[in-house]
Amino acid sequence: MSDTPLVSCLTVTQCTWLRFAFLQNAIGDYCRQTHAARELVIVLDPGADEARQAILDHVAGLGRDDIRIVRRSSRASLAACAINRRPPRGATSFASGTTTIIRRESRRS
Repeated sequence: MSDTPLVSCLTVTQCTWLRFAFLQNAIGDYCRQTHAARELVIVLDPGADEARQAILDHVAGLGRDDIRIVRRSSRASLAACAINRRPPRGATSFASGTTTIIRRESRRS
């Protein structure tokens, strides 16, 4: 049984070359964190196909199972995505800029 809380970081970005540079920096900051029970969820808004592929390749090249990508279709608003993916019961969350951090109660194995 583990009492370590899982921390989920959510980053939403558009698929552009300028945003790709910022996203690489954000991913690097995430990877340097020392809290073991963490995950990074990257939500990709529609954008340039080449930039989207570069983001996918970059994340795949990291070989990490704690980073995942969700592609948002142009038909769904971000609010609709948030409504369908509320933090789990008992979780606290806060938002800062384009990153939302969700802290869940302790994980039990």
